[in-house]
Amino acid sequence: MVLPFTNLSNDPSQGYFADGITENLTTDLSRIRNSFVIARNTAFAFKGKNVDAKEIGKELGVRYVLEGSAQRDQNRVRVNAQLIDAESGAHLWADRFEEDVVDLFKLQDEVVARLGRSLDFALTKAETEKGGRSKNPDAVDLTMRGNDLTWQCSKEFRDCIKEAHALFERALEIDPNDVGALTGSAQTYVFDWQNGWGDPGTDYDTKILGPANQAINLAPDGPGVYFPKAQYLGLSRRPSEALAAADAGLAVNPNDVGLLIARAIAENSLGRYEQAKADMERAIRLSPRDRYLGVFHVDLGEAEIGLGDFDAAIDEFHKAIERACSRCSTSTRTWRPRTRMLAR
Repeated sequence: MVLPFTNLSNDPSQGYFADGITENLTTDLSRIRNSFVIARNTAFAFKGKNVDAKEIGKELGVRYVLEGSAQRDQNRVRVNAQLIDAESGAHLWADRFEEDVVDLFKLQDEVVARLGRSLDFALTKAETEKGGRSKNPDAVDLTMRGNDLTWQCSKEFRDCIKEAHALFERALEIDPNDVGALTGSAQTYVFDWQNGWGDPGTDYDTKILGPANQAINLAPDGPGVYFPKAQYLGLSRRPSEALAAADAGLAVNPNDVGLLIARAIAENSLGRYEQAKADMERAIRLSPRDRYLGVFHVDLGEAEIGLGDFDAAIDEFHKAIERACSRCSTSTRTWRPRTRMLAR
């Protein structure tokens, strides 16, 4: 598990930068062969908290915890990282990395490679290194800001998505082939479509599948590039196409929770209930503190109905209700993006 990195920059608003590094490291480490990496939504539940690695190990069933800090000073980025054995609490190694902002991804690759050697795994090299990642630091920064607004919105969700979309579009003006911005733009349109915010005449197939397919073509092994496509196709009742997109993404990163859920939704629609149940159980295992955990249980309950186990389905729906009620006093917004999924 990668704990949220601490922002050591003098400017508190640079927190999104440390969060972006955390998310990218989580994605890259998920590609280590035969690994099991806790998803970012559960990891961020521990943000700003004093946590004990041994307790995390017991609760989440992980062997190692990576923690660290990030500091951005003008054009330089410094990252301190340390790997902890969650069984013993022992520090296995610690290292410091420093690069120009323009070489941010090189820095992240160095951290991941160092971890890979420490854990004695063979790393799967991302195709994004060959051109899928933008070389322009301004485009990278705008994309990271957009991702922060999309997944960690602290105000009205619609406003966050609108601001995020504008940031992704600015990044694409700088670099039309920025894979992260293309993926982010497609995702904002998915939210727009799900919630019925857009113009009724909007061609969402073009707005979502266009940039999503472009991102996939540019970086077929890129992080997150398959999710907007798989999610949109599944929710718009095209399960076979959704399944193909999810399978392609999971071949790259089998620990992608979003794609596991997208595949389970498609499998439920196609009557493949055993596979849907297995995917949902793995998703819950990967992100047991996910902010959408209640909806995970709904999808798992639907699979149980398909299998004819109605008692198990009722149990899953009760868990969904309990999860929703535990959150409704603090944040009902986080449930809105999945409302169309529940009505499918």
